[in-house]
Amino acid sequence: MAILRPINILDVERRRDGIVERALRQYYSQPVDVDRLTRSIMAILPQGVRYDQIFESVRYLAGHTLDELESIRLAWRLAGNLPALKDGKPVSPWTVQHADEWVPLQILRIQRTRNAKDKLGYSVTSRVMAGTPAPLKVNSFWGVRAVHFVASVLGFSKHWHRYPFTVADELVGLRFFGLIEAARSRGRPEFHEIECPDSLIKWNRESILKLRLRVGLKCPMNFEHECHQCALGYDRCAAATHPQTFTAGYCASCGLAAAPFDPSDPSHHCVHCTTATRTRRRTS
Repeated sequence: MAILRPINILDVERRRDGIVERALRQYYSQPVDVDRLTRSIMAILPQGVRYDQIFESVRYLAGHTLDELESIRLAWRLAGNLPALKDGKPVSPWTVQHADEWVPLQILRIQRTRNAKDKLGYSVTSRVMAGTPAPLKVNSFWGVRAVHFVASVLGFSKHWHRYPFTVADELVGLRFFGLIEAARSRGRPEFHEIECPDSLIKWNRESILKLRLRVGLKCPMNFEHECHQCALGYDRCAAATHPQTFTAGYCASCGLAAAPFDPSDPSHHCVHCTTATRTRRRTS
């Protein structure tokens, strides 16, 4: 049975950024020499990680050109799997889940939609922060009841206390552990069980919910509307509930001249019309 082991995500993020800046950036736009790359990475990793494990972890890059996106992926995978590396296990890009594994995840986006069975719920995109599938994104469908259950686990309180839950969008940015199941994760990582240790509940509240729910804090922009109604994305505000700040433009669907558009959404319609299309019942 998989064991949930605490992971310091802040340390993972710092080490990831250090690997990119101090070991990988110098190799941008040139064919990768695996030996040189391995030695550069080894120079900044803690003791206990051997050359062979790093070499096997980066061998897939031989002869390829390293760019910023791939370097972040590589650095994140190495930083998020130091225990495995120290145990003598290389960490190649994820292809299949070999064993059940608890991994930390962060919710990146939530969109109201219907699934293939025409059930109303939410499309949820989460990022694996550490572990063998890091830093892949995991796409899930959560029904309305599941969303309320997840909210109760991740740090929201009863509605009469300080952290009341109102809408699914408020889950964006929060962190938790999910059990990636080997039996279900053949082509992509998949989880159906979650846990949220006290340390992550504290992080969710201190880093996100205090600002989002105005618990002793004010909106940095002095807005009075709730965060889930705001056009700002988390590219500009830590309390935002969607990735990129909305733009305004004409929507051919509803006819509004200054309708909100989401730059990170491939839809050609405004936010409201896109949601209406996604949630429209497909069967009579």
